Amino acid sequence: MLTSFSVALEAVKSGKIIQRQCWKQSDMSVHLIQLKSDVKDMGFTPILMVRMRTLDEKQPYISAPWNPSIIELLANDWDIIILKEVKSGT
Repeated sequence: MLTSFSVALEAVKSGKIIQRQCWKQSDMSVHLIQLKSDVKDMGFTPILMVRMRTLDEKQPYISAPWNPSIIELLANDWDIIILKEVKSGT
């Protein structure tokens, strides 16, 4: 089900991966990482990361920090990705 960025952002904050409908062919998605802060008592700094496919067979994906544009903030074609659990040994 497609949704707004605000709903998708809550999902990514809870550990899910999000993707715009128009990104599916390029296999782009957004996830959140938590970096430990160098500043005392600051805890962790959340950073949105975009994962993209590359043309390099040795490194098929890269991740980079991402800031949404106004178009992405106002888009209503965000999808919350449900990852299928992979069972080992089967």
